[in-house]
Amino acid sequence: MNYFIILEFLFAALGLYIGSLLLISGAVKISKKLNLSDFLIGTTVIAIATSLPELLILINSANVPEHSNNFIYGTILGSNVANTCLILGGTLLITFKSRFKFEVKKIKQNYIIIFLATLLFCMYGIINTKIILFFLILATAFFYFKNYSDNSNNVGDFNKSEISISRAVLYIIFGSLTIYGSSNALVSIAVKFIDIFGIDNTLVSSLFMALSTSSPEIITSLISVYKYQKNDFVLGNIFGSNIANFLIFSIISILYGISFPIFSNFTILLLLLAEFMMLLIVFLPTRKNILPNYCGIFLVFIYIIFVVKI
Repeated sequence: MNYFIILEFLFAALGLYIGSLLLISGAVKISKKLNLSDFLIGTTVIAIATSLPELLILINSANVPEHSNNFIYGTILGSNVANTCLILGGTLLITFKSRFKFEVKKIKQNYIIIFLATLLFCMYGIINTKIILFFLILATAFFYFKNYSDNSNNVGDFNKSEISISRAVLYIIFGSLTIYGSSNALVSIAVKFIDIFGIDNTLVSSLFMALSTSSPEIITSLISVYKYQKNDFVLGNIFGSNIANFLIFSIISILYGISFPIFSNFTILLLLLAEFMMLLIVFLPTRKNILPNYCGIFLVFIYIIFVVKI
């Protein structure tokens, strides 16, 4: 029985992976037709596409009353920690020899918004929740509006495939359906893990479900770095995914009236610490707009602490 659950999880994770790849392939092809820059593609089209698992899992989690609040908050908390610490930190480490260059102006302006939104998210339950959700939605709207307005019309070169627009649309539809089915299966599996193994639901949501939903960001980051050398695409994807997660959390919380979850303050503060560290790193004076690769060590270390302390 236990082996069957693990097999179910592997198939569901594989479904998320395949669905995300299809969705991303179609989304990039269409977005390039709209003459969007690489960074804008990363922060909008791809970030939203890779955040679709979080949206679908949170919708499904809202229908599990006894675990919904911890599932929803924990999935976003764990996903954003994974995005910043594990994915970005890991990317900095694997690009150690080649240096991690970035467009300093775009990164600095956007990271202030990311940090403020993270601060609001960490204060959820401390201040009036409706005020927090309102400002999270406002921060997200400003983030997307600003990046669209700043679009340099510099067409990216991420997806070189010659698929037609009609096939791209089919990729998006089939990818979305695959992600929906896989996310629904993951929520069901998570509940089974809690019931059968007696695992705490905060651990299941912030580690198990968060890592599963972050798999699209992991895949796209690896492809971007190794195949296309698109560092701005990696940062745009991570920034956009984090801000999209906050928007998803706000909408689901408003629609379903999610109560404050049971999470230790320490694990929540680790997310704030990671984003504060990135804020300092981004604003450090660097030569030739290089993001220090050694910072990846500290980010990955924070993620290890997060996993241990959940």
